[in-house]
Amino acid sequence: MLQYTISIAMIICTLFLFKQLYFIRHIEPGFNRQGTLVLPLATPNVRQKISILKSDFLAIPGVKYVSACSDYPGRGLTKNGYKAEGKSEYVLTNVLDGDEDLVKLLGLKIVKGRDFSKLFATDKSGYLINENYLKGTGWNNPIGKFIERNGQHEVIGVVGDFNFASLHEPITPLIITNRPGGDYKYLLIRSKPSEVRDVLNKIKKQWALLVPDIPFDFFYLDDAYRNVYSNEQNLSSLFLLFTFLTIFIAFLGLFGLASIETEKKTKSIGIRKTNGARTGQIMLLLSQDFTKWVVFSFILACPVAYIFVNKWLQNFAYRTNLSWWIFAAAGVIALLVALLTVSWQSWRAASRNPVEALRYE
Repeated sequence: MLQYTISIAMIICTLFLFKQLYFIRHIEPGFNRQGTLVLPLATPNVRQKISILKSDFLAIPGVKYVSACSDYPGRGLTKNGYKAEGKSEYVLTNVLDGDEDLVKLLGLKIVKGRDFSKLFATDKSGYLINENYLKGTGWNNPIGKFIERNGQHEVIGVVGDFNFASLHEPITPLIITNRPGGDYKYLLIRSKPSEVRDVLNKIKKQWALLVPDIPFDFFYLDDAYRNVYSNEQNLSSLFLLFTFLTIFIAFLGLFGLASIETEKKTKSIGIRKTNGARTGQIMLLLSQDFTKWVVFSFILACPVAYIFVNKWLQNFAYRTNLSWWIFAAAGVIALLVALLTVSWQSWRAASRNPVEALRYE
């Protein structure tokens, strides 16, 4: 019974692990990560050529946006001290530095004010904030307010909240700056997902012409976003392996137990067959005892699995629901495995010649 209790608990936990991973992969993070290439700007020589790189890459057919930035969303950002107008203290706040095309490339929504623009020279010192930052300021109208850090910076717009960190964390206050080039670490290039490979080949060629002394390096923003959850992926694979092992061990145990029980009841089976019992009736009779043990194991396994899964899901600010059907599915899987295991021995016993069974001592 202990083996089957562990098996059912493992099945439940594994199903929930995969459900949470599916949830993570398909939740909308609030920014566009599809079809976006990330090029690390590894050396000062490359960073000095940002404007040339942008111009040449934008001329490539299929490229929609190119933007330079200090970091990319999905894994967390740098924090610096900022003081909002009307507040008395500096507060550590997430910051993302990007040029005038970053908001458009990421597909962020401007909910108040406007985006950065090259038409306004003062935008180089201006800030965008997210909705979460606005909530903490108490401002009725944020446009025109100032945030202090090495001088006064005017707020020109508010972007909708998006998950710039992993889904382990809730959305927190964010400032987006429009700092001039020179300190940017990445170049983001967005195209249609169906054209990414073709665009990538053309970018490689252009890179070799512009900065031949620097090796070309890149990754996909979508892949980087998924890699944040590699620990969860590894954990789910490990659980899947152990689930198969525990089910196999339980299978062997049930098979042996079924052999012993059917041998004990050989004479009883012979009497029933002599009195007209059909093979199916005898198989059902032999399977009933094992079914009871599976149901009892299921009752024990559910609260154990619930406690583990619920505690694990607390690591995520955004998590899937504890669906009842997963518990039910685990019970059905366990019952089917038990019935398949026992059925062979039951069928052999039920199919035996009743005369041989009556001779059994």
